[in-house]
Amino acid sequence: LDGAAMAPCTSPASYSGLANGSHTFRVQAIDTFGSVDSVGASYPWTVDTVAPTIVSITPATTSTSITISWVTSEPTSSKVQWGVGVDTSHTVPEDSNFVTSHSVKLTGLSPNTLYSFIVSGHDRAGNAYTSTRQQIRTNN
Repeated sequence: LDGAAMAPCTSPASYSGLANGSHTFRVQAIDTFGSVDSVGASYPWTVDTVAPTIVSITPATTSTSITISWVTSEPTSSKVQWGVGVDTSHTVPEDSNFVTSHSVKLTGLSPNTLYSFIVSGHDRAGNAYTSTRQQIRTNN
């Protein structure tokens, strides 16, 4: 594991308590005559238990639309819940493109109206992030 000296093991091998980051498991087979597989096989993976963070949220309005742009600390999916006043029961379906710069445009809104929104998503490891509820008023 992770470049350590080869040691006897049984299959399946299981590890727990690994630190966040990249890991590699390497294995070499030994046949019944004691010949060691010179090539072996390896399996790399990443442990990620840290939730992404929202670096910034920047909403922009017109009289009938709100464009919500935000940046995350690592590539994540994008989802917006929104509504009139404090309501956030409307949902823009989750976009599973993993990016750090996100933008969602809400259209067909009423002028001079207060809206609320929450941005959320998850990273490739499934760690979720969610903003607090934000409010913004459309222009006259």
